[in-house]
Amino acid sequence: MNSSLKLPYVSIVGRPNVGKSTLFNRLIGWRKAIEYAEPGTTRDPIFEPFVIQKKSCWLIDTGGLGFDKKDSFSKQIHGEVADLLTKSEVILFVVDAHDSAHALDHSITDMLRRSKKPVILVVNKIDTEKQEEGLCDFYELGFDPVMAISAQHNLGITALQKKIAEFLPDPLEEIPKFKQAVRIALVGEPNSGKSTYFNAIIGAHRSIVSPIAGTTRDYVEEWLIQNEEALCLTDTGGLRRSKRFTTGIAYLSALRSKKIISRSDLVILMVDAATGPQRETRNIYNMIKKDRTPCLVLINKWDLAHNIEQSKYTEALRKAFPTINKSHILYISALSKRNVSNSFRQALDIVKSSQVQISELELKNFLARLKQHPVLGPLQPLRVKQVCVEPPTFVIRFKRRKHMTTSKHRTLINLLTKTYYGPSVPISVKVR
Repeated sequence: MNSSLKLPYVSIVGRPNVGKSTLFNRLIGWRKAIEYAEPGTTRDPIFEPFVIQKKSCWLIDTGGLGFDKKDSFSKQIHGEVADLLTKSEVILFVVDAHDSAHALDHSITDMLRRSKKPVILVVNKIDTEKQEEGLCDFYELGFDPVMAISAQHNLGITALQKKIAEFLPDPLEEIPKFKQAVRIALVGEPNSGKSTYFNAIIGAHRSIVSPIAGTTRDYVEEWLIQNEEALCLTDTGGLRRSKRFTTGIAYLSALRSKKIISRSDLVILMVDAATGPQRETRNIYNMIKKDRTPCLVLINKWDLAHNIEQSKYTEALRKAFPTINKSHILYISALSKRNVSNSFRQALDIVKSSQVQISELELKNFLARLKQHPVLGPLQPLRVKQVCVEPPTFVIRFKRRKHMTTSKHRTLINLLTKTYYGPSVPISVKVR
C-alpha cells in the first residue's frame, strides 16, 4: 500500500510569467523547475520536500492561472490549483512589480479569498529601491503581509523565508528518510502514457493528461512509503529527437529527462502498443543501457491493440532491444489500470535485486566455480572483489589475463548475472 510523505503544503500561485518558478528554485536552492520567458511553461504542480527555519513542508510550484475557458490546459491547471489551495498551510501569491495590479491578479484574489487560507502577497521583480515605491499599488488587493523580493537577484528571500516559517507547525522528522529514497523514472516518447501510469500508481491526479504530445514539460515527482521503504516516482517529459530541438522548452525538458535517467535506480520505459518502439524509443533504451541503469519495458494501451499476438509482438520488441530479457517486457493499460500494480511490484523487485551486496563467502564460492569453469578456468582466476553496489561492479584478477577475449568476458558477465542478479540488472566486470 502506497502512502505519501505527510507534510504541510506551501503553494506558490499567480498568473503566468510573474516569476513563480524562479522563486521556487531560489527557495529550494537549485533549478528544479524550468524557467523560461514563455507564459505557461509550468503546467503540472512541482513538489519539493523542503526545510525552512527547521520546519518541514512541501513547497509547490503551480501552473500560471490564466482563466482562459477555451484553453484545456488552463482549465486543468485551474482545477489542480483550486485543489491545492484547500490543502495549503499558507499560500504565496506572486505578482509582478512591473505591471501594477493586473486584472488577472484581481481574479486570483477572489479565488484565494474563497479558500480562506493565509496568504503572503509576494511582489516580485523589485530590483531597486525606487521600484519599492510601486508596492502601494498592490495594497488594494487587501492581503497582509506584503513582501518585496527579487527572486532572480536573491533580494528579500531571507525575510520571506522567516515569514513562511511563522505559518508552519512544529518540525517533523519525516524528510531525512527520503534522502535515501529508491528513485524510479518513467521515460518514453511523447504521448506514450507515462502520466496516466504515474497517476494510476500514486492514486491521484498529479500529472496533466492530454492527447497533445509534450504535455508534461517539467518532471513531476511523488514521494511514497511502501512497506516502510521510501520511494520517489518521477514522471518525465516525453523525449524527442534532440536534433529537432536545440533551444526552447522542449530542449530543456529533454535535458532534464536525461539527467533523471542517470540518477535513477530503475527506469520504466513506456512504449505505445499502437506505434511500437520508434527510433527515439530505441535511442532512449541505448541511453539507459549506457548508464547501466536497470530497465523495465511496459507496452501501454495493449487493450487497444487488436489482431496482434503478444508472443510475436515480444519477438519484434527484442529485435529493437536485443539485450533485454523477455520476462522484463510487460503488457499493460494505464488508463484501465490493467496490470499496473503488478508491473510496479516487478519494478521494485528489479531494484531490490540490483542492490545486492555479495558476501565475502559467496565471492570465494564464485571464485571456486570460476576455477572449475571449462572456458574461464584455464585463465587461472585469482581473486573476485565487488567494488560497487549500484551499479554492481566487480574486479576479477586472472593470472593469464592476456588470454581474455570479448567472448570470454561476456561469458563471465553472464555467469555473474545469472548467479546473483536478474537478467534486467546491468553489471560491470573489470578484468585485471
